[in-house]
Amino acid sequence: MPQAQDKTGKYVRRAGGDKIEKSENRFPKAAKGDGQSRARRVGKEGRERKSKTGKREDSKTGKILGGRDHSPIQYRGYEPARGGDHMANTRNNKRKILALKEILERETNESHSLTIADLVEKLEAAGFPAEKKSVTRDLHELEDAGMDIERTRDRAPGYYLADRTFELPELKMLADAVAASRFITEKKSRTLLSKIGTLTNRYDALQLHRQVTVSDRVKAEREAGFYGIDTIFSCIDHNHQMSFHYSDWKLMGNRKELVARHGGALYRVSPCELLWDSERYYLIAYAEREAAIRFYRVDKITDALELDQPRDRQGMAAWNQMDPSTYTKRTFSMFAGQEEWVTLRANARLTGVLIDRFGTDLAMRQLEDGRVQARALVEVSPQFFGWLTGLGPEIEIAGPEEVREEYRSYMEEILDQYLGKV
Repeated sequence: MPQAQDKTGKYVRRAGGDKIEKSENRFPKAAKGDGQSRARRVGKEGRERKSKTGKREDSKTGKILGGRDHSPIQYRGYEPARGGDHMANTRNNKRKILALKEILERETNESHSLTIADLVEKLEAAGFPAEKKSVTRDLHELEDAGMDIERTRDRAPGYYLADRTFELPELKMLADAVAASRFITEKKSRTLLSKIGTLTNRYDALQLHRQVTVSDRVKAEREAGFYGIDTIFSCIDHNHQMSFHYSDWKLMGNRKELVARHGGALYRVSPCELLWDSERYYLIAYAEREAAIRFYRVDKITDALELDQPRDRQGMAAWNQMDPSTYTKRTFSMFAGQEEWVTLRANARLTGVLIDRFGTDLAMRQLEDGRVQARALVEVSPQFFGWLTGLGPEIEIAGPEEVREEYRSYMEEILDQYLGKV
């Protein structure tokens, strides 16, 4: 289909159509006579003053100027120029351009364009005197600064911002992640979703609001963990140790409360990194007392405090030799255990389950009986055994034998709860 052209022969974009080649001079030319330099206009207007009779006169020649008296009206954000105050005019023009930029960002998209008259009206409502020629000129300035402003081919052309930092599907993914997160409280989730909506126009923001629902699933009740992230980042940035209380949920009578472990003893660690896993935030830190890398759920950390002491060198050296992504593949729910190479045999239907758990670099092969065999490095723990149990009889531990025996004991203890001694 031939591409649409405007009166100057430049290619333009149809409203609701595909993008086509941009024109360097997309907007209509300014009216004849608008070529007068802005400096000359400002200079002439700057010499105006009122005479004793109330009429306008030239401050340099003293001559009475014709026409009505257009004394500037005080608008919000507008600074009326006095005498030859060229700086005030410059500041007002810059503010007006910024206001126009915000209008295009918040009030337009491909389905909602604004004519020059609409833009003039919105600018004046925001407190900035405007006229069609100046708005057209300002649109040129914004386009030269990098904004992708498109024009419709209506009789009264409309203008809209065609390209943004985030597309709607990208914002939808961010919003879904916030809404589904267990770590973020319901109140904080709604606040963050409102802020994400400011990254696009108000029409897409409304659509985002309608499509994203804060789930009724279990979410954090406290925001202390959320703000504790600032302390953790600060400690990592300044190479400092930190202290905190680490808590567990306890049932106190009929109330559920977070109670500090070890009688309220302070944990003192060298923070290494924050890690997002299984919808939770975890602090990876070197615990000097245990001389080992440990994981702490951020939502269970209270009273986080940055210390003046530098992080432990030995701990940082140990951390630098680790790969966090590899470590999370072999741990289950971030519970540490004895590290072992484990061979698993499973129904071929579980191939995807194994890859989702251990990654695409998992060593696998097809067996003659149609099953698959995989060898993975895991942290052997009750959480690992729980994962296996959830997959049922279609998967088994083929080796090593001591891990098979440990898993057998794990299942016998569970059965003992229901059937008595086995």
